[in-house]
Amino acid sequence: MNVKENDAYDWIDKGVAFSKLGKHSEAIECFDKALKLKPDYTDVWNIKGLTLHNLKKHSKAIECYNKAIELDSGNKMK
Repeated sequence: MNVKENDAYDWIDKGVAFSKLGKHSEAIECFDKALKLKPDYTDVWNIKGLTLHNLKKHSKAIECYNKAIELDSGNKMK
């Protein structure tokens, strides 16, 4: 899979593909690259949390879920 270095969505797609293959560590690397480009993208924080959960890194997963909640709470419509 060709990835454009500055395209967060390419990194997300690659990370999801790695995750589906059970290559969770590689997926995390891709999600981290995506988050460097789009740090406020809540879906990536959730996906990274799920992937960390699959690696049994539960406290790190919770940190990601909390970050997604923090970011999402600022986007609620009034």
